[in-house]
Amino acid sequence: MSTIDSYEHDHDGRIWLVGESGSIPVPGLDKWRFHAPNACALVHELNTALQFGRLNGGTARYRAATNTVYVLSRKRPRRRLPLKLTRGQAKAVAVELAAAALIGASS
Repeated sequence: MSTIDSYEHDHDGRIWLVGESGSIPVPGLDKWRFHAPNACALVHELNTALQFGRLNGGTARYRAATNTVYVLSRKRPRRRLPLKLTRGQAKAVAVELAAAALIGASS
């Protein structure tokens, strides 16, 4: 896939990368199914990271906690994402959010 336009989720709770040549499951998140509120919130945060990565060069930082992910900023206090996750999911989501910011910065 040459360019990534956005992230989406399906009715099964899987997260997908959507680009000009089609869509594929997100490699780091493909083993989990997220419930509807988490899937919607996660897709929103991934698309936000993708968009802001284009604006700020992908410098955002994310930290996995026990059951959620925090967005770290030098200018603002850390922000807790509205996700209820397991520890393994939180780690994978933090990695994918950072990747989305870098993908956005490179496009």
